[in-house]
Amino acid sequence: MALGDDDRWPWLDRIGATLAAGLVTRPGTIVACSALRRAYRDRLRAAVGPELRFVYLAAEPQAMRRRVSGRKGHYMPASLVDSQFAGLEQPRDEADVIEAPAEADLEVMIPRLAAALRGNLHGRTLT
Repeated sequence: MALGDDDRWPWLDRIGATLAAGLVTRPGTIVACSALRRAYRDRLRAAVGPELRFVYLAAEPQAMRRRVSGRKGHYMPASLVDSQFAGLEQPRDEADVIEAPAEADLEVMIPRLAAALRGNLHGRTLT
């Protein structure tokens, strides 16, 4: 059975609290979560404040199906990828989002993302 918003709110609140605490005790704290919908990102924004930045890994569904299919022992089957994309509200016009291609070379993209995050850049697309 798929999760609904009522299932997600406590999880998002916990992530927001963890991030907010991390900003005080460990600047540069990073948390990975899907936050597929604007309402989810807004919930995190409300908990954390203006310091929060999102990295949106832009990808095509077929690339993600291929990637998830290659995982061994992972909880999420490739059959759920399409439902994730169906629920995705792309954060293209959200000022605190840095967009990066999910298929990029990690050795190239990680330093670019780190620089963008350190430089407080947002609303940018990295290539």
